[in-house]
Amino acid sequence: MHELDIYYRALKQLRARTATHDQSHRFTTAVKRAANDADALCARRTVCHIEEDWVEFIETHLPYVEKAIKEERQFIRREGETVDIGKAKKVSRDSVEHLARHSELITHLPEEGEMLIPDKIYITENTSNYTVYENRFLYLLLTFMSDFVEMRYSKIAELGNTYHATLDTRKNVMMGKRTVKMELHFEEQAKSDPYALTEEGKSTMLERVEAIRIITNMLLMTPLMKEVSKAPMISPPITRTNVLRMDNNFKYAVELYDYLVAYQGDGYTIEYKNVEQSPFGDALEGEIDEMVAIASYLAYKYGSEVEKTLEQRYLAEELAQQEIAEQKRREKLEQLKARAQESQASMEEYLLALEEQNKLLERHAEQLRAATETLQKSVDREAQRLSAVYYEQCEQRFADKRESLIASYEQRLAQKDAEVAEAVQQTESALGEIEGLRARVHALQHRVGEVPVEDTTTREYIAQLEREYAWFEDMFEKNWKLTKKRIRKDILWSDHKKKP
Repeated sequence: MHELDIYYRALKQLRARTATHDQSHRFTTAVKRAANDADALCARRTVCHIEEDWVEFIETHLPYVEKAIKEERQFIRREGETVDIGKAKKVSRDSVEHLARHSELITHLPEEGEMLIPDKIYITENTSNYTVYENRFLYLLLTFMSDFVEMRYSKIAELGNTYHATLDTRKNVMMGKRTVKMELHFEEQAKSDPYALTEEGKSTMLERVEAIRIITNMLLMTPLMKEVSKAPMISPPITRTNVLRMDNNFKYAVELYDYLVAYQGDGYTIEYKNVEQSPFGDALEGEIDEMVAIASYLAYKYGSEVEKTLEQRYLAEELAQQEIAEQKRREKLEQLKARAQESQASMEEYLLALEEQNKLLERHAEQLRAATETLQKSVDREAQRLSAVYYEQCEQRFADKRESLIASYEQRLAQKDAEVAEAVQQTESALGEIEGLRARVHALQHRVGEVPVEDTTTREYIAQLEREYAWFEDMFEKNWKLTKKRIRKDILWSDHKKKP
């Protein structure tokens, strides 16, 4: 529990006790009436708002910097020298090639059956060099980012915790034969306000900045960066090597470096919040009145040397309170004993009966709880069922409406199809009649000699004759069908009449 919570709870309990005591209540009421315009509270808090753009940019690019460090890029340097054959630990391909080019290293020939052993041999050794340009760039980036974040973090932590307050009050209380005068000038300035950073989400933003600061310092403490720190630091501008341009991790690291170098703002804004009360509000005035009463009590307690007397009275009151609690406990036991005697049972039997009754009540409570849970489950199932029924009803109504609409549209479509078919049939019939009339007109023209004989050999005329012939065949087929139906009808009807 925080210090402020302790004092808040203690003052609240104190005011609850003094509010029920007549003399204390009259004194605090008299102090409240003595309020004047000189009473004043002035407080100023510094609120620091951290801008999120640079924090988010660093957070999104920092993982790529970590991945680039894990690549541990290095330059393999190969060094060689000629040593005595006894000092050579191993022979490589370069040793054999060197010996083939320098036969002077062989000073004697081997005897038959022995191996050729030179007096000296060339050996090579590979050494890893981690101070390549890309790693030195990462070290430059981390050091620059560490300074960038540290400068803003320290400023934000300092400004965000600043608190300054002054309180002035002057009381002149006259209460019968008692006169109380009190003047107070209080001033406090603190740079470690625990509540300043927990308001309005500032704590979360500061934690994010602190996390960036910790991660940056941890990356600087990696073995690779410790090794690179021994080499001379590169100076801007940065040379965009193929690795810095093509490797994905280094590419994001270069973006982060460019962003930090080009960043011009402070990364935060400062807001000052002032609180003034003159005269005091009701809540503050009531608690100031309690402070005057406490000051009066302290002055009288130590000025009149009544501390021992007050301690004795306090202990006596505590004993009296304990005696009252013990008396209540004894009375409760006497009541239990009387109930046991009324039931004509011993105390043990009465306690057993009470225990059985309590168990019975617990069982009833458990049964009631189980019934309640069962009822709740039943209600839930019924609600689900009603929801499902309602959903099915809605779906059925929608399906019925959909089917009716589909049937209506299909009926209208069939009607339109029939109308179109009828119109097509009428059109075809009209075209047939037109062709027939045209054929008759041509026949009449031939009869009167209006159409020359040579015109009957043209392509258009022959096509026209074919269309007329087709119409004639169609008309003949239709008329023949009607004629056959009429013949059947007449014959069948006449036969039917002849039958008795």
